[in-house]
Amino acid sequence: MTNVLARSGWASAHRACSASDIVAAFNTWSFKREQPDSDVRLRACVEAALKKKAPIEFAAYWGKGPRARLAAPDTQCLAFLQKMLRRINDVYEFGAGLHILLTDTHAELNQYPAESIEGYFTDIEREAQARGLKTRRLKDVVESANLQATDTFEVPHPALRSALRESASKWYLGSADHDAIALTYFQKNMLEKRAVGVQYPEAIFITFNNSKFRHLFPDNMPIFYMYSLKRGVAVKPWFIGDDDRRIDLGNASLSNLSLIPAE
Repeated sequence: MTNVLARSGWASAHRACSASDIVAAFNTWSFKREQPDSDVRLRACVEAALKKKAPIEFAAYWGKGPRARLAAPDTQCLAFLQKMLRRINDVYEFGAGLHILLTDTHAELNQYPAESIEGYFTDIEREAQARGLKTRRLKDVVESANLQATDTFEVPHPALRSALRESASKWYLGSADHDAIALTYFQKNMLEKRAVGVQYPEAIFITFNNSKFRHLFPDNMPIFYMYSLKRGVAVKPWFIGDDDRRIDLGNASLSNLSLIPAE
C-alpha cells in the first residue's frame, strides 16, 4: 500500500531505522496524553510493518457534535495528526498512514439530523483526504466485518456508565432516558470495537480519550492516548462550537472547557 504522506525521494543513504527509532518518533509527550496501554503490542505493530516494509498504520474514531460543517478546530486537529505521522516519515522510509473512522452510528444514536451528519462528515472526508488521510464510515466497517452479535449482555462498570450517561445528557437530542442511551451506546461500542479489530488488526488505535475509557476500544489493538489539537489539549474538535471562546486555538490555553469523554 502506497502511503501518500511518505516523503517522496526519501534518500536511500539514510541509515536503516529500527522499531525503536520509529516508536520514539511518535511515542513522545508532544503527542501522547498518557502512556499507551501496551508498549509490547505497540512495538509489535511497528515491528510487523517494518518486517513487511509497509507503512505504520493507525486508526481513530472521529465523532459528530452540534456543528453541521467543518470548522477551525477540525482542521487544527487534522494538522496535528499529520504532524505526528510526519515524525514517523522522517525516520522511516515507508512512512505512516491513518484511517479516520467517522462515527455515523453514534451521531444517529444522538439523533442529529441526517443532513447535519452528512454535511459534517462529507466536509471531514474531503479535508482529510486532501491531506492524504483515509476515511471510512463506522457503519460500513461494522457491516463489512459481518460479525454476529453476542448473546451476552454486558454492562459498563459504574464509573464508565456514569461518564457515558453524562455525555448523553450533553449531546443526545432525543427524549429517551439518558441512562438507557448510555447503555445503548455502550452496547454499540462492544460490537463496533470487534469490527474495527477485525478490519484493522495490525493498526494502532488512536483516541483523544484517556485510559478510563479503554474498554470501548478494540481489545486486540494497542491504544495510543493522544492530544487532539496540540500538546495539553484533548478536547474533541467536533464538540467545539463555532462561537466557543473558552479555548484559545492559537496557544491552546484551557479555561473551564471540560474534556469530553465519549463521541
